[in-house]
Amino acid sequence: MQCLNSTTECWIGRHCIEKGNNDTIILDIYPGKNGRFQFVEDDGQSNDYLKGIFARTTIELKKSTLLIHPTKGNFAGQALNRIWIVRFHTDQKPSKVVLNGMSGKFDINPGLKLITLTTGEHTIRKKWKIRLIQ
Repeated sequence: MQCLNSTTECWIGRHCIEKGNNDTIILDIYPGKNGRFQFVEDDGQSNDYLKGIFARTTIELKKSTLLIHPTKGNFAGQALNRIWIVRFHTDQKPSKVVLNGMSGKFDINPGLKLITLTTGEHTIRKKWKIRLIQ
């Protein structure tokens, strides 16, 4: 599994302070092996993250299921709602996508081998379960 896009980007292994917002997060998922990573965010203005003032969201892929766990932690100015745009890079065309137990709308771009879905705006304290069904 790979990776994450946002309105702000920092290179892995480098500390940076960059103002932006994380109201909408784009996840680029390359299915294959199971994987897990932590999306860490802070106020983008201070060094408060050095004092443990930040939020963390665990994102994991298990086979054809993507789990976005509830965000833990707080920081000043934190948005409590977010939109997730999930882009699965795969040549496998699903018959449907299930979003938290319900059928979800998705777009397929066969030329790019891309399946895209958007969660809509919801609380960051909610778990998302997204399944591709073949």
